[in-house]
Amino acid sequence: MHEIGDVYGIIGVLKFESLAFLLVITKRSPVACFPCTQAKIYHIDCVTPIPIEIESNNIADAKMRLDNVKLRNYAQRKLMKFLSDKIQPVNLVEEILHLFNDNGDFYVCFEKNLTLSAQRYGSGVQWVDDRFFWNRNLLRDLFDNAGNPIDGSHSWILSICQGFIVERYISLNEDSQLILTLISRRSVKRAGVRYLRRGIDDEANVANFVETEMVLSLFGHHLSFVQIRGSVPVYWSQRGYRYRPPLIIDKCLSDSLDVFKKHMKNLIDKYGSPIIVVNLVDQTGRELNLATSYVDHILAADVPEISYYSFDFHFHCRALRFYKVNDLILAIYDKLNSLGFCWMDKHGEMVYKQKGVVRTNCVDCLDRTNVVQCAISQALCLKQIQKLGLVGPLSDSPDILVQCLQSMWADNGDAISRQYAGTNALKGDVTRCGQRKFVGIVKDGNIISEPPSEKSENELEDESESIERLVHETIHFVLPEKEILVGSWALIDSSNQSDQIDTVVLLTKLCIIITLYDDDSEKILEVKILDFNDIIRLELGSFDKTSKIHLRIEARSNQQFTWRAAKTRLFNNAAIPLKTSEECDEYIQAIGEQMKVTMAMAGKEVELSVVEQLSRQTNRTKLEFH
Repeated sequence: MHEIGDVYGIIGVLKFESLAFLLVITKRSPVACFPCTQAKIYHIDCVTPIPIEIESNNIADAKMRLDNVKLRNYAQRKLMKFLSDKIQPVNLVEEILHLFNDNGDFYVCFEKNLTLSAQRYGSGVQWVDDRFFWNRNLLRDLFDNAGNPIDGSHSWILSICQGFIVERYISLNEDSQLILTLISRRSVKRAGVRYLRRGIDDEANVANFVETEMVLSLFGHHLSFVQIRGSVPVYWSQRGYRYRPPLIIDKCLSDSLDVFKKHMKNLIDKYGSPIIVVNLVDQTGRELNLATSYVDHILAADVPEISYYSFDFHFHCRALRFYKVNDLILAIYDKLNSLGFCWMDKHGEMVYKQKGVVRTNCVDCLDRTNVVQCAISQALCLKQIQKLGLVGPLSDSPDILVQCLQSMWADNGDAISRQYAGTNALKGDVTRCGQRKFVGIVKDGNIISEPPSEKSENELEDESESIERLVHETIHFVLPEKEILVGSWALIDSSNQSDQIDTVVLLTKLCIIITLYDDDSEKILEVKILDFNDIIRLELGSFDKTSKIHLRIEARSNQQFTWRAAKTRLFNNAAIPLKTSEECDEYIQAIGEQMKVTMAMAGKEVELSVVEQLSRQTNRTKLEFH
């Protein structure tokens, strides 16, 4: 007899020829209350498999194998994938444990149906929403062939959701404590990691579909607003070895229009109308074909319930002008008001209903989408607290409310990014396959290993194109409009032990702009603008245990930035491979010389010192953007 401790719930059963595993919840953490109730919502912290004998006496052997399981860092996959008979039982259980126990973002409510929004729950919907029922296939023995629960099984069916849930308390005045609850439900339909799951399928499901509900609670009243995100609902994909694969439209308009219409009809049936479509895809460059295809489908479908808005996020918000998102909110404000929101009073009666939904997308439905959804949420929460009389009808949102919403949505964005981008798993697979990849906006999406000799030439070409794109898009998004660009370089930070480019440095006539990309979340981690007057010295020399020449900028406030060259240089906006370490050293030295000359032309004389060994750098101040 082996004691596993307290068991809080059953997720389901994995069955094999002679062995089964009962998956049970053994650790949980309360995170929020279900909207309109006091029922607790829990984060699932630990799932334990209990081996069950079917035809043989292999329980002890199976237990021994499980005890020796070493969890591997695979890409996120939906649970249905785990039922493939091509994988050995222990490996299958291994993946399940990894999915739940390694920051899996799964949630459960033992008393209420977590798959339902406050409005659907208040409208008397009884059964779970299969879109967000992640463990349904693990409970398949409790359903008949038609997919309906068998008699007496309801009390055993515990629906598990993947997504993100957080609850915060704020006080707008001495007499009121406002409870803010954010609930994101990620669809199991067409689930998978980025690059492998894009666009729409034949059943009208789209990749990375997430329903996010913000609930504002006060004095027993609950005000809820639901938004959705999802991949552009046409047949498109990204494939190949490229670190940022090109966007490919896989089917023409005539072949995809019907399934596009079905997707939109499903949204209308589920959420009502109007459907406000907010498309954040770039209207130029690499994303143009996708943007054009989306518009073509909208026009051809001619659905009166759809209102379409295009907002080129990178164009409008270039040079980090994120406040420009307010222009979009103003453009859709009247439509937002027409949606309304759900209001459940303290007696459980539904005072208002939300009619319709906002559907937002970019390419990945991650960072850009999250910023815009946060802005929409702020606009709606202001409307709600005005209705509650907490602020005047012409008042702006209180700072404490804005800051709380921004924090909640930033955490939500990070969670959805982990689940869809699969960054941890991608990094692990790249390591196992011996591939190199760029970070930030040029992430490698290829997981399949192939012999290096078969793809080394293609990889070099792809890397060159990726560097050009990385630098070009950094210039487009970060460079202030009035700044004159002198030089731009893709470099490697000295703290990075790999050959992966993680920094883009822009030199203008007045300053140096340093952009660091985050290896895990494909977003800008840090942007630092160094005015020439703040720069103390430039240094060249080897660093740490490597003989490679590094360039260091030392600035005021004890700031230091140290880089080395990558294996590619830029010349006339074209990427050229650097074949030897000597070429790399010459390249980084030339960058230092160009910085010195440019600063001298601006009247700032800075010494460029050449030393044998650079000292260990101190910590630098970071400015982060989420």
